[in-house]
Formats: sequence, C-alpha cells, structure tokens
Amino acid sequence: MNVHKIAGWILIADRDLRASTLPLCNEAAVFWMHSSTEGYLLAYLLLQGEDRPRTSDIAELVARCANYDAGFLEFADFACEMTSLTSYAYPDVGEDDFVDPAKAEKARAFAQRIEEFILARMPEEVIAHAEQLKRHKSSRGLDAPTGE
Repeated sequence: MNVHKIAGWILIADRDLRASTLPLCNEAAVFWMHSSTEGYLLAYLLLQGEDRPRTSDIAELVARCANYDAGFLEFADFACEMTSLTSYAYPDVGEDDFVDPAKAEKARAFAQRIEEFILARMPEEVIAHAEQLKRHKSSRGLDAPTGE
C-alpha cells in the first residue's frame, strides 16, 4: 500500500470539496464537487491495489469500487448524473450551460456522502498521513483555507 499516494489523493479530494463550499456559481461548485468525488474514489481504488484509472466518469469509478465493497452500490443511482453535471465544461458534450440549484445541492450531498463513506474505510495511517501533508502544506501557505 502506497500510503503517501493514497493520502495525497485524500488531501486533494478534501481541498476540492472545501473549494466547492466557497461562494461560487453552481457550475464551478459542481466542478469541484465532481473533482472531490473522483479523488476520494481514486484513493479507495489505490487502497485496493489498483493502478490509477484514467477516467473522470464517476459511475465507472463507483462500479470499480463496488467490486471491493458492495456498499458502493448505494451511490450508483446518482453517479451518472454527477458526471453529466459537469458536461457544461465541454462545448461538444453538454446542451445546457448552467446547473440547476437543486441539482447542485444534490451533488453536494452526494460528494459529502462519498467523502464520509470512503474516509470510514481508510486505514488510520492513511488518514494520519493526509493530515500531516495538510499541515505541512498549510505551514508553507499552500492550500490555505479561504473565505473562512
């Protein structure tokens, strides 16, 4: 198990989830929620010994995680929608260029549930290392919380 790499993804996912709570338009917030969700799912897959999948498709990542823990199936219903909410960022993909506030709130709840679900399954040494990385970056003025 590469504790440093897994902890790094946890740190990125945490940063992105925090970024999504800043006063942003729904599109930007959903982008960061998607990124956070992807980071947590990647950390879980790395924990299982997989190489980092080269995809941002939340449904695909959830399905891969479900191969190790059937509890991930509870996230399957919204996973496709979570990915589709960021289609506005790609001019040839999305029809809409905005995210409905209700869908943004649903995405926020989804991202937070993923965070809780995965952190509950992480070994203490990974969590401790992620916290150590966070303190180290913060002491250098990196990833400092904003808007608080």
